[in-house]
Order: sequence, then structure tokens, then C-alpha cells
Amino acid sequence: LGLVIVGITVIVFYYLFALIDEKNEILKLEEYKMLSVEEVFKEFEYDRKKYIISTFYDSDSYQYINILLKIKDKYYRLEEIKKCDCSDESIYVKDNKIYVHCIGQKGDILEYKVTGTTIEKKILHLNYDKTPNISQIHILIDKVDNNYIYLYSYVKMNDFIKEGDKVKCSLKDDVCYYN
Repeated sequence: LGLVIVGITVIVFYYLFALIDEKNEILKLEEYKMLSVEEVFKEFEYDRKKYIISTFYDSDSYQYINILLKIKDKYYRLEEIKKCDCSDESIYVKDNKIYVHCIGQKGDILEYKVTGTTIEKKILHLNYDKTPNISQIHILIDKVDNNYIYLYSYVKMNDFIKEGDKVKCSLKDDVCYYN
């Protein structure tokens, strides 16, 4: 009976310290004041936490993207992507990973992995040598699975070449092929 009580006490303290630690991490974050509901671009939930991707334009008409953690009715900024024009098709969410292509910039894809109050950023430097006809500044994201990111563009470098407008890129070696 004594071991059971000690075991339960250890478990209770473990969860109590985990809650205190998470609360301390949240206090370190900048609270974000949402300007309007039009800012909410996408919402997703992962590991019982709610996340918001918001967008807004600054006074110079540059688009900014924010990745926010929502707790009750408050928003906390985890990441700000400056001067990144996007559309619904240039941002893709899979589990706790957010893939972003800033329209008008070269063909790199930004990958953000969200875990609680932390965020890891990685840049996918994709190799488009085998897909020369796709416009890298007009890349849109179709889907992502465990091995590939599937991209497309409505714009070709040369409309007279019959190469496709859809590509798949390996997440292991970053090489892209026509799909």
C-alpha cells in the first residue's frame, strides 16, 4: 500500500511540474493582439493545443504571416514570417508541421515544426534541375506525405514545352521530378 501511495504521489507531482513548466513557457511568449477575424488564415489542432496561422498587411502592402498558439481567448506569437505573400494553396499543414512557400520568392519551402510553445524552422532547399519548366516563384503546395512534398504551379517557364506543371520532391534528398 505504501508503494502505491508513493507511486501516485510521484505521478501527481510529475504532472503538476509539467503544468507549471508549460505555464512558465507561455509567460515567455509575446501575446498577440488580433486586429480582426479576417486575419485568421488557417486553424489546426495538435496534441490538444490550438494553433492559428494569421496574415496581415503592413502599411507598405507587404504580407506577414504569424504562427500563433491559442489559449482560451488569447493568442501568443510563436513565429513571424516577414514579407511573405501567400495564398491558401501556398501554405500546407500536416500534423504539427507547417509548409510555406512565399509567392514571388525562389522555390525554397519553409517548414515549421510546432511542439507546444516551441517552434523549429527548417528550409527545404529543393533541387528543381529535373523540373526546369516549373516557375519556382509561383510554387503552390498540393500535399505532403512522409516521403514527398507535392508541388504545382499554374505558370511554366516556357509554355511551348510539354513538361508538366506538377512535381513531387523527395523529403530525403530534396530532388524534384515531374509527377
